[in-house]
Amino acid sequence: MITERTRDRTRVPARYRLLEEVGQGGMAVVYRAQDESLKREVAIKVLHPHLWAERESKARLEREAQAVAKLKHDNILEIFDYSGSDAESAYIVTEFIDGQTLKQFLKSYQPRRAEFGALLAAELAGALAHAHRLGIIHRDVKPENVMIRKDGILKLMDFGIAQVLDMERMTVTGQLLGSPAYMAPELIEGRPLDVRTDVFSVGILLYQVVTGLLPFSGKNPHEVLRRISEGKFANPQTINRLCGAGLCRIMARALAHNPDDRYPGMDELARDLRADLAEAGLFDVRAELCLFFGAPERYETELPARMTPALTASARSHLTANQSGDADCGKAIECWNRVLAYDPDNIEVLSALKRLHGRTLLRTVGQYGAIAAAVLVVLAAIVFGVIHRGAPSSSSSSTGSLGPGLSSEATPAGLPGGLPVASGDQPHPSSALGPAQIHSPTTMPEGGERELEARPAVASHPLRPRSVPGDHPGGPGRLDATGAQSPGDEDPATVPSPSPSGLAAGDGQTRVFRLGPTPQNVDVYLDGQRQFSYDTDHRTLPVPWVGNHVVEFRSPSECCFVERVELGPDRPVPADNIIARQLKWKPARLIVTTTPPAPAKTRVMVRDPAHAGRGTVVEPGEEANIAFFSTDEGQKEVEVSVDSDGVFSAERVTVRAGERKSVVLPLGTAP
Repeated sequence: MITERTRDRTRVPARYRLLEEVGQGGMAVVYRAQDESLKREVAIKVLHPHLWAERESKARLEREAQAVAKLKHDNILEIFDYSGSDAESAYIVTEFIDGQTLKQFLKSYQPRRAEFGALLAAELAGALAHAHRLGIIHRDVKPENVMIRKDGILKLMDFGIAQVLDMERMTVTGQLLGSPAYMAPELIEGRPLDVRTDVFSVGILLYQVVTGLLPFSGKNPHEVLRRISEGKFANPQTINRLCGAGLCRIMARALAHNPDDRYPGMDELARDLRADLAEAGLFDVRAELCLFFGAPERYETELPARMTPALTASARSHLTANQSGDADCGKAIECWNRVLAYDPDNIEVLSALKRLHGRTLLRTVGQYGAIAAAVLVVLAAIVFGVIHRGAPSSSSSSTGSLGPGLSSEATPAGLPGGLPVASGDQPHPSSALGPAQIHSPTTMPEGGERELEARPAVASHPLRPRSVPGDHPGGPGRLDATGAQSPGDEDPATVPSPSPSGLAAGDGQTRVFRLGPTPQNVDVYLDGQRQFSYDTDHRTLPVPWVGNHVVEFRSPSECCFVERVELGPDRPVPADNIIARQLKWKPARLIVTTTPPAPAKTRVMVRDPAHAGRGTVVEPGEEANIAFFSTDEGQKEVEVSVDSDGVFSAERVTVRAGERKSVVLPLGTAP
């Protein structure tokens, strides 16, 4: 309860009416309060009275206030007021977040889907990239410092030990500031820090969310720090089989012991995370997180049905690229394995793998003769048999696992004409993930898998079982909650038409197609007539198989171009009767004017920081087109700057795909 004695101990100005205590740490107490002047709810972080006279404690609070005051980002806690270094007490006033910390959330709910970890890390990477651009390293990224607002928006907070680049470090002699489990090796060893220190911490957070375990753990802080210095951690696929090979590579690079082997910055880390999510049709990171936090269990239950058509479409796209010589089929296999991880009996994927083996066999016959073909037939039979039986043992998956049924051991890399394999320890040549590997000496030393299996906590972890209830509702070979096989009922929305031709049963004049648009907020049209909005209950489209027809995916928000597919008896039929299309984002149109009006020959630069080298120069009042790429979300920030006779003004502007927006920049303001 807030009393007059409490107010006297806080020494906050009378304009702030304290309502309740909402948190307490080693240095400060946090109160919910009412700003009587501005009539808004705020949070006040007050240093404990016994620390008011300590120079380092007040300097740390001041450093937090100064650092956060420079930052303006949707995912960073905003600061409103600060006591000042000369005041008797020490406090900062920030926006009040009605919600819980990520640490509290993870205590009550353990996510099963690895994609949630990728979404979370991608969102935080955007906030940290903003801080890094202003020369601020957070240095203490951990679940306690991430707030989840009730509407699902993340807020990064507690920049109390943040370091300003090229500024003398403010630390106590012999003291390590930060949480040991999330420290980068260079912080422990006293080497220079840069933005890659935060990259390492985000890698730890990502690993923890995906697996439920910390990559570096021990009985005491000393043991934790030693493990970080050694750089040893278990392959995340051996803990959570739902983690794809691509995400494993991202974690390996983020957690590289040598900073030169990590991502050079948060923008690059966010780019690869978003690309991995885009493969599964998850484009709007913030919207997906809001949906997840609104109903975590429901979101994770429905996610496989959303991802399957997108992953199979991505695999088909990679195979098409392979035929033109731009890529190999390793990425296609990775997409299929992400499906098999939660649906090991997926008919479409198993059929595609079988066809791929067949094509590989034909090439082998032509190139190496009957002996090599016979060897490949045996290998194909073994691999396909393993796939059909389900997930391999932990020992096989921990050494280059591709997910259930495929591993780097199944197809020797040196076999002529062998099936290309893209495993966790073989970075795909078409990805820009760099040299870090899951089994490199700094990440997965020899014997690391045996260390993992010796830990009791891993063996009993809820993510470890072969099948997770709800992963594949219905279908042969499904495991129920008790681990017993249950035949279940086939779900017509997720199982292809039983007819080989795709014609609906009992109707020789209708063909049923499964739909897989991305983004999924689209209306489905047939021959110009709207049929329905695509959602979990409307994923198939019956098409009269007489004459030719046009299927269209239209975005009701007009953020994307219309995607059209022609169908009919004399048109090519989509493989496996699946119409999967990725709609292309429309460019945003931005009109920039100034106040006062800029003189002649003034130039406006509009730059997209997510795509280096992408910029547009226009005159004030002229429309600038801002391109949206397949890896972009539906909205993004661009940098707008005006240089008028030596007077410079800059601002970051959020634009949405397809929108036309006008902004006014005051000349002479600081960036």
